[in-house]
Amino acid sequence: MHGKASVIGYVMQELKDSGQDWKNFVNIPLDVDLQKRALKVARESVNSTLRKDLPLAVSRGTLTAGNMSYTKAFTAFQGIMYKNYGLIYRDVYNKGVKKKNISLLMGKLLLWLLYYSGVGVVGFGDKKIKHLAFGSREPDGLSHEVFTDAFRTIPLSNMALAFGRNQTGVPVVDVASEFSKSLYDLYNDRGNYGKSLSPLQRQRLIAQMATAAGVLSGVGGAGELGRIFTPTTGKKAPISLSDMRDFATPIRDQR
Repeated sequence: MHGKASVIGYVMQELKDSGQDWKNFVNIPLDVDLQKRALKVARESVNSTLRKDLPLAVSRGTLTAGNMSYTKAFTAFQGIMYKNYGLIYRDVYNKGVKKKNISLLMGKLLLWLLYYSGVGVVGFGDKKIKHLAFGSREPDGLSHEVFTDAFRTIPLSNMALAFGRNQTGVPVVDVASEFSKSLYDLYNDRGNYGKSLSPLQRQRLIAQMATAAGVLSGVGGAGELGRIFTPTTGKKAPISLSDMRDFATPIRDQR
């Protein structure tokens, strides 16, 4: 969907710039050069598992001296972030800083700021809706969401972000650890501070185990479904209109 929208928008803009009837773009034959440029736009706008579409850090293991096993472990689910890093490096550094084009530099910085602001708003809104509808974890503040999305663009930043959650940043290791920890707590019937598990805590551990097992088995959408349906063990805040203020003016991050 994103790729198609990007191609259509790009083609319409190119036709408009060339003085053609861009509203009738469906019936206008496209030259080979425009088709190639549109295909490039599509590949840059969406993530892809095809080797030809992956950044070199992922497809050739440039960050791990060519060791593809380590590369797959450290960069799992990071393809789009590495791709964005490459685009930012090209737009901001190569075209702006290196060529000393201040107007282009400021324009690209503003464009990427708007991009990450938009991504953060969508991500925050998605988590907020899931929290209100399914009782999943309360999202952090909007500013936190924007900063996290932008920071994740930096290569290997997923490992730095993981430290705050007592994780390694290596997805397969963290998921396996989550599964084993949940299994251990469930088997010993012990929660925080050595207390017996409540029914809600037991449900959460079972959901976490099922999610981890699904992710490790390669079941599509297992992680997303797990985030939605894993119950929170804390007291759920009542739904009120005051919660809507966080969409526009988050005052502080709450965990």
